[in-house]
Amino acid sequence: MKAHASCQGNGADLRDELDASVECGSGYICIYGPPSSGKTTLLLNYLTAREQHVRNMKRSFHLEYVSGKALDGDPLQRLTWRLQPHTKRRRTECSLQQFGCLVRQWLESAVEGSELHFVMDDADMLEEDTIQINHWLSECLTVTQEERNRNILCLWIVSQMPLHLSNCFRFHFLSKPDATTLQTWLNSLFAANHGFCGGDLDVSTQQFTLGQAHTAVVDAVAYYKTHLPMRASIVAQDLRQLLQRVHQILPLLLPHYTSGRPNAMHHSAAWGKRREFSALGHSSDPLVAALKRIGYSAMLWAVSAFYCGAVPMSKHAYVFDDQELQRRRNSTGTNSTSHRQLFCLPQPMSFICHVSCWCIGLYLRFVFII
Repeated sequence: MKAHASCQGNGADLRDELDASVECGSGYICIYGPPSSGKTTLLLNYLTAREQHVRNMKRSFHLEYVSGKALDGDPLQRLTWRLQPHTKRRRTECSLQQFGCLVRQWLESAVEGSELHFVMDDADMLEEDTIQINHWLSECLTVTQEERNRNILCLWIVSQMPLHLSNCFRFHFLSKPDATTLQTWLNSLFAANHGFCGGDLDVSTQQFTLGQAHTAVVDAVAYYKTHLPMRASIVAQDLRQLLQRVHQILPLLLPHYTSGRPNAMHHSAAWGKRREFSALGHSSDPLVAALKRIGYSAMLWAVSAFYCGAVPMSKHAYVFDDQELQRRRNSTGTNSTSHRQLFCLPQPMSFICHVSCWCIGLYLRFVFII
């Protein structure tokens, strides 16, 4: 399926600006904007097109992408490991000098006009301080101006907010797309995918067609992006979460398209009934309900058996906060430390009820904390 269309409008086409930033020479380039603004997609599409252009000119082009969300360890260590040949790759600690030496070797061995690009996505989630990031290219750019302009080294920083880097002077901001841009993007995706499937393919169910489902999605996205209180929610601010929410409530909106189009009341009601609709399939299944009850009972019995068997009788008054039992224990002077006697000696019903209630309260507190 074709899904390469951009969610950005014509005003967010920064290819000319990115070309100007790259032509300025080596250094840091920061791209920032709100979530779901298309920062990563725009940058990777631009670098892919630039790679094809550079390779057509018989020059070297190398791109390495690292995401802060999926990164485990030092970013420089990951980049250094990828720059090394496959036969010499070793996961060892990497210093700024080692990283700079490896980058300089690549730049010196490449032909004139080659480009080396590092993309650090989700830089907001990195554990490194901005002071450390500010020194990443310090060992790589310790050459003369002529040698620096011979080949280009760019470190792209993609984040939601601009980082305070003293060595970065190239910033590009991407705004969040509006409802009209989202509608145009969804229509272009539908046209491309429908044409890819054959155009005349009758993809429908007994009641709804594929076109009606697409119209419902476009109308729902436009309504939730422009009307309160949905517009102010976190789900509507993130395009990915918004599309997931529309996919969940789509069965609630499709029946209204058989007799016309849904109005504002229908969209608001579908947004509010999302949890009820998602839980409908589980609540109607008696097996699921029975397993839930068995699971709760098993958990209560396990907690009760553990605490009744593991706590010595001499500590029952302290653990279960039973003052009457404590006075009775102090008067008799009994001091039993074996937890096995709990099952041998008969206990009063009030004590058993107290233990059960205490275990139930502990379980409910554990559930609410999770």
